[in-house]
Amino acid sequence: MNSNSFLLPILLLVSCGTPSDPGSPSSSAEEEMSAKLITFQQRFDRFDDNGDGFLSRREVTAGLTNDWGEELTPDTVPLIFAFYDTNGDNRISLAEINAGYEAGPEAALRLKEARSGR
Repeated sequence: MNSNSFLLPILLLVSCGTPSDPGSPSSSAEEEMSAKLITFQQRFDRFDDNGDGFLSRREVTAGLTNDWGEELTPDTVPLIFAFYDTNGDNRISLAEINAGYEAGPEAALRLKEARSGR
């Protein structure tokens, strides 16, 4: 898997195509989102550069910038935090990442649609 193929789920939310039926995401979009959710779990320790067990907005931004080698859109990190930071403490724990994975790709795709005003 190349470094760009691990895109975080919310990044996919920003960039993936709209499903043909807005109420039911396509299975290929779901499969792609599922892969992104798994990969974000795997990248947690690498992104947690201070080792405190949480990802800050700075750590997520730095991790993505380092992996992508490009700048992020202004919406990227806020969307990531909207999906994962369920307790609103402006940090993402591994438990929150695991909960995002358990919520599944459908939940991430629904968030994309809601945030984009569809």
